[in-house]
Amino acid sequence: MKLIVILICLAALRYIPLGDPLKRYTKLVAYGAFVCKLTRSIKVGWSQLFIILLPVFIVVFGLQFFLAHGIFYILAFILNVTVLWYSFWPVTLEEQVETGLKTTAGNTAKTREFITSLFSLANSEVFAVIFWYMVLGPFGAIAYRIIVQLANVQQINHAAKQLKGLLDWIPARIAALGFVMAGDFVEGFSPWAHHLLHGPRVNEDLLVTTGLGAMNIKAKDEYDAETVRQSLRMIERSLIVWIVIIAIFTLGVLI
Repeated sequence: MKLIVILICLAALRYIPLGDPLKRYTKLVAYGAFVCKLTRSIKVGWSQLFIILLPVFIVVFGLQFFLAHGIFYILAFILNVTVLWYSFWPVTLEEQVETGLKTTAGNTAKTREFITSLFSLANSEVFAVIFWYMVLGPFGAIAYRIIVQLANVQQINHAAKQLKGLLDWIPARIAALGFVMAGDFVEGFSPWAHHLLHGPRVNEDLLVTTGLGAMNIKAKDEYDAETVRQSLRMIERSLIVWIVIIAIFTLGVLI
């Protein structure tokens, strides 16, 4: 079921307008801020994060358990689609690229900065969401999105960023390996292997250096609109690699 859910949500992400990201998660941020206000006597951000996620865990897993059998299976499927759809960033990387090109046109430095940001965005907006959905189901997807958005809540932003780094550790390495497999393997594998066992602080460096290496882009190279679009195409190819691997794993389990 998970493979079908992922394909449906990726199609919806690409072909159906999903809303303004500035408004889409305002309730999540408001919920986090509200809980932080209620628990302001607790000075440990990690404890506040636990309190924020606990009701979400109870509700989502409760629904999953209740809907896991018999005639309710279709409702479980709808729950999975709805939660994963909500957890994906509503603006596709393609849309962000076209918008970004308008602001970076003719500026090599800004274009390079935008390219590097694409690799990190691909992980936090798509790859990590898929990974945690595969591991923990709907709760994994929504919990990851909540953690990302709570980085905007002042009281717990430090703890949220630390937890996001931990949650990104595995998917960032898998996503970067996808870049290697979808691009120049020789140039991309070296930076991937170099950063592989380092801590969460190098997640972004891993994605950026591996992504640039897989595209065979050097620091002295020129960066233009076509380079940005090539980056996007490589990210899309790596996503296809992910989907194929998930499909093989799913069919292997079924067999």
